[in-house]
Amino acid sequence: MKILAIDDEVLILNLFASFFGRRGHEVCSCLSAAEALGHLRDEEFDVILLDLIMPGMDGNEFIRHAFKMGIETPIIVVTAYSGKFEPETPLNPLIVSKPVDCMELEEHMLDAVARSKAIHV
Repeated sequence: MKILAIDDEVLILNLFASFFGRRGHEVCSCLSAAEALGHLRDEEFDVILLDLIMPGMDGNEFIRHAFKMGIETPIIVVTAYSGKFEPETPLNPLIVSKPVDCMELEEHMLDAVARSKAIHV
């Protein structure tokens, strides 16, 4: 599975790259949402892991831009933010709270990818 991971915390990105890389997944790590949008223009991903609260462009703004670009890749918001989050687009991301259990997150990713593929067949 090809994963786009977006988080302003290097520790989280390293955790994702290490854990999911050992499990055979390819991880593209981005420290900002703006950087990630550049990758979305040039590459295809199976799933996006997205932090919500980041400096500059936040996760919600990233989702709006991805929607405008026609991106249909499943998005999983991985956040410590405890407030109410309602995306302003029909992309309807799954929300997983930090600290995250990577095994559980992998299950969510596999489910999201399977559902997405079933819809787009």
